[in-house]
Amino acid sequence: MKLFFLTISLFCLCIIRAQKPYDTSLIIDSLKTNADAVKRLDEMKIIVKSPNEAVIKQKYAITILNENGADQAILVVPYDKKNVIEDINGTLWDEKGEKIKSLKKKDISDKPTSGDENLMMDTRFKLINFYYSKYPYTVEYEVETTIKSLFFIPNWDPIDDYRESMEKGALSIEVPNDYNLRCLPLNMSQVIPQTIKGKTTTYVWNIQNFKAIEFEKFAPIGIHNILPKVIISPSKFSFDQYTGDMSTWKDFGQFSYQLYEGRNTLPPNVVAEVHSLTDGLSNTEKIRKLYQYLQQNYRYISVQLGIGGWQPFDANFVAKNKYGDCKALSNYMYSLLKEASINSYPVLIKAGERNTDYLLPSFSSNFFNHVILCVPQEKDSIWLECTSQTLPMNYLSSFTANRKALMITPNGGIIVETPKLTYKQNGQIREASIQMDVDGNLKGTIHTNYTGQQQESIFSMLHEGSSDDLKKYLNRLFDLPTYEVTSHKYVENMKSIPQIEEDLDVVASNYATVMGKRIVIVPNLFNLSQEKLPKYEVRKTSEVFTFPFEDIDSVNISVPSGYIVEALPKPVIIMTKFGRYSAMSEVKDGKIIFKRKQERYAGEFAPTEYNDMIQYFEKVYEADRKKIVLVKQ
Repeated sequence: MKLFFLTISLFCLCIIRAQKPYDTSLIIDSLKTNADAVKRLDEMKIIVKSPNEAVIKQKYAITILNENGADQAILVVPYDKKNVIEDINGTLWDEKGEKIKSLKKKDISDKPTSGDENLMMDTRFKLINFYYSKYPYTVEYEVETTIKSLFFIPNWDPIDDYRESMEKGALSIEVPNDYNLRCLPLNMSQVIPQTIKGKTTTYVWNIQNFKAIEFEKFAPIGIHNILPKVIISPSKFSFDQYTGDMSTWKDFGQFSYQLYEGRNTLPPNVVAEVHSLTDGLSNTEKIRKLYQYLQQNYRYISVQLGIGGWQPFDANFVAKNKYGDCKALSNYMYSLLKEASINSYPVLIKAGERNTDYLLPSFSSNFFNHVILCVPQEKDSIWLECTSQTLPMNYLSSFTANRKALMITPNGGIIVETPKLTYKQNGQIREASIQMDVDGNLKGTIHTNYTGQQQESIFSMLHEGSSDDLKKYLNRLFDLPTYEVTSHKYVENMKSIPQIEEDLDVVASNYATVMGKRIVIVPNLFNLSQEKLPKYEVRKTSEVFTFPFEDIDSVNISVPSGYIVEALPKPVIIMTKFGRYSAMSEVKDGKIIFKRKQERYAGEFAPTEYNDMIQYFEKVYEADRKKIVLVKQ
């Protein structure tokens, strides 16, 4: 009997030893559901040496299940003088966990971080891609870096994207007992009780068997609102010859203010120009004149060298060279305004259309990527995007609008909110006059007035796109079977809420359906709703509308001679907390007159309200496609 149990024990031990840690058959089924990749392991260890230095050790392995997860197998490690790569190792494993290849130096690409608008950058990055596509497979990476300032301490983001699950992950942070490193876990459990050993304290967070999250329509914009992460931020730190504190937003602002001090002296010729342009004007007109002067004479080029990523070039440099990055141009505009006796303040912000909710008022951290300028007024503030040569004064666009930011003042940082537009300010008002013949062909004119965010893509296309881009835009503009835009014209009106007027001549063949003596037509020619929302077994996230808008359509269609209306759809009015919709058709003086109005309201709505939202969208979809029947007399 003892021999039997010994044999069984040895057999089990052999099985355990035979199993490979990255054998994909070991992944439990629940982690494969809705997943394109599975993190088998993600271990990050941060060892804080001082406010000047920390060592970051990271080891992670990820199994790529299919081609949709292939990008997750690529490793990108940026570095510069403040972020030094000490070591990189990598291994490729097959489906059964057998090693295929170990990383060699020749497999590591070294590339500059650059773009079309970058002049100089000292940041580079290492790129590793095994270029393997026999799914599933696993890559394992180990990276050690040293950061020369806690200003750059990284967050822990164990899950990179939707449709990624994780077997296990751990974050370990070792800090001197007398140093306050601040950590904020999001969407995960709090810290495991700290361990004190000698002169250091260690904090640990763990994740185990985290299931993949599938993207849901209108989910909160920031993926950090959904996936687990730990935001890590220093208290005291040093940055070149500067010292700072990030314990509060006020402290962060005081450090940032240091970087701007003494950098606003203008050369005599520019001083004279400022007074020539502004003396005798009101403050608002002074701001307008100087902003136009900046736009017409200076251009944006990014310069990211040393502390230049955070400290602006001085005003004299910009005056001489006629260029600067967001910091330098904002500082230069500040200097121009100061000479005209107008106060203004640089504002640190997380720019990007989908970056509206990064700043947490209760937890100060370094996540900014852009600088704009705020000019406080008696009743409100004027906002200036100093890198743009085309935006009107006090219009920020979706790149920086509608979010919290940090205004830098002599007294420290102050959280401010950039302007957000109402649904009426994001307008699309369209009027069309159409002639229809007995064969169902259409021709006519369309006049559309776009305002606010609804004009931004057209604005970018007109200023940055090619003639081919314009042609593609016009060919995709309307949901008609076949049509041609025979002429087009655009007029820009750069008010505080910019407008673009669009005039088009259009012909469309066989739009209406001819059935014997009847013609069937959908009068909503140019603004059909395309959205029918997906249904989920259980909605998990809230629904967020960050882009409110108002569309107003008026379409007049001349009825062919000898035809009268046989069937006309009833008017539709739909009122919900998500928006309002109305549509009606009538016949008057031989014309079909179709009017449509849709309002979308900004807001965040509970997951339990998603079914009501589905119904609203379906009703709009159906109402947009109501038909009119004409019959020949």
